[in-house]
Amino acid sequence: MLICTIIHDRTMCDAAGGEAVSLLTMPLGAATVLEHICQCAASAGSDDMIVLSSNASTRAALEAAASRSDHAIRILDETELDNVIHGLEPSDRLLFIDPRDWPTSGYDFARMLDEARSFSGAIHAIAMGSDANDASERVLLDREGHVRSIRRFYQGVTRVDRAAGSIAYSYVPVAAMADIHYAELTALPVALARRGVLVRDIPLECDLFDATTEHDFLALSELVLMRTLAGPTPSEYSKLDKQMHSGRGAIVHTSARLVGPVIVQAGASVGANATIIGPTIIGQSCRIGAGALVAQAVLPNGSVVEAGASVRHCVAPNVVSRETPARGADPLDFQAPPQLDVRGSESIAPELEDAGIVRRSALAGKRAFDIVASAIGLVVLSPLMALVAILIKLDSRGPVFFYHYREGRHGKVFPCLKFRTMRSDAHQLQRKLLEQNDLDGPHFKISRDPRITRLGRLLRNTNIDELPQLFNVLIGQMSLVGPRPSPFRENQICVPWRRARLSVRPGITGLWQICRSERGSGDFQQWIYFDILYVRHMTCLLDFKILFATFWALSTGREISVDSFLPAVPTDSPIDWRGTGMRPWIIPADQRRKAG
Repeated sequence: MLICTIIHDRTMCDAAGGEAVSLLTMPLGAATVLEHICQCAASAGSDDMIVLSSNASTRAALEAAASRSDHAIRILDETELDNVIHGLEPSDRLLFIDPRDWPTSGYDFARMLDEARSFSGAIHAIAMGSDANDASERVLLDREGHVRSIRRFYQGVTRVDRAAGSIAYSYVPVAAMADIHYAELTALPVALARRGVLVRDIPLECDLFDATTEHDFLALSELVLMRTLAGPTPSEYSKLDKQMHSGRGAIVHTSARLVGPVIVQAGASVGANATIIGPTIIGQSCRIGAGALVAQAVLPNGSVVEAGASVRHCVAPNVVSRETPARGADPLDFQAPPQLDVRGSESIAPELEDAGIVRRSALAGKRAFDIVASAIGLVVLSPLMALVAILIKLDSRGPVFFYHYREGRHGKVFPCLKFRTMRSDAHQLQRKLLEQNDLDGPHFKISRDPRITRLGRLLRNTNIDELPQLFNVLIGQMSLVGPRPSPFRENQICVPWRRARLSVRPGITGLWQICRSERGSGDFQQWIYFDILYVRHMTCLLDFKILFATFWALSTGREISVDSFLPAVPTDSPIDWRGTGMRPWIIPADQRRKAG
């Protein structure tokens, strides 16, 4: 089976809005965009590279780039491509790549190839976004155009559509491409579906760069640059230091000042007293004049920056002089570089990296303790749990265990176990009882709940009903200490709160369970407050304190002040209380001392 890679040619204008250049010829890392894509495709087993281009103005530059490549690359128009496809075997595959829509996680075809082993239709890789907790709000209208409701949709849960232009790449059998023509890669699934071709989407947890825009191309360039410098030194490159590489034939004057990360590609020259500030890529055969400044920019191949000129935060035009400076050349107009917020980027400040190491260590220690403690707890409490199971069977009809699907870490749904304390039809009765809800948030509770069995009240009052959750802890779905495990219905109300609480495993006990002080009047705000407080300050020591406080509260019936766990601060603090991003008045004034 032959895999033929088809790469769409896209054009981008330089920073000065001049003549369009081919995106494929732009420098990227230690190579060009075209060479980078070809290397990724070759790693997937493709040995036939085709660039689909109908732009006569960029064809010469593309042919020059293809001639310097280590791969056999053909530049074809649509008619020539049709002839090539008709000459392939029906069992061959086509890998379509549009470099304009570049996945922020990079090109990784392993999952797609694995899927193709058991699926003979077309496969599309769909970028679903890097944040699984991303949400959007939609206004739903009735037939007359009046607002009916406003609903929040979460990615991967209740939001099941895909955004326009979300296709990262496609893998299509040649047999499916007979007489199919399309202008954009996003139109290919529609064309295939109309022809009755089987289609399967595989979701990618990433976003897409629009690499034809200057802002996104700079962000992409920084990402690839950092990954290139972090890996092995590319062939035909010399390593100046861990933050700088120079290609074969590149000349850097001894008086020039380079502040990495910087890559100077083959044949480029940097003049005397020039300053290069990273992240910057100097393309092949570029010439940087004496005393010039290039800061956080990308210079296309063959660019010239004349002596004393400045290039900052842009994809520079081919020729830059002091009379025609690039955007931001005025020393008083030093603009901030584009902010790169991409999963997998190595450009992390040392202090943030240290904080990440500390947090990962805390999570590893927390998980080790959970495994040991839950295993011991299950062994010690097994006689009690067996007795409770027998009593539940004698007390009422129904199963011994009740499980309800809750959202765990990163929104992954799991069955949360409990001893059954209600009638077997309790879930169906809940909607009929919603008007009697005593609480102010999305969770449900009423006094004298008719669904609770006689034994169930005792199990709930003593918290024995939650002992089966030790199984959830043992297999990694929960932790001994953490936010309360909740279903999606309760988590969708507040987006930042959802993102924070789902960043850790839910727990059997936590700050909210032992420090809450508004049980009778409803305490949704306290619930949010204590969850975020725990996530911000989570440590193994804090977990030990909460566990001991839980046993103390159960045995004495007393409320526990949060000051017992975290240092107290003035209640009139105007901005950020204990790093939660919430002001003290999130809890009523008369309850602040009691709740901490």
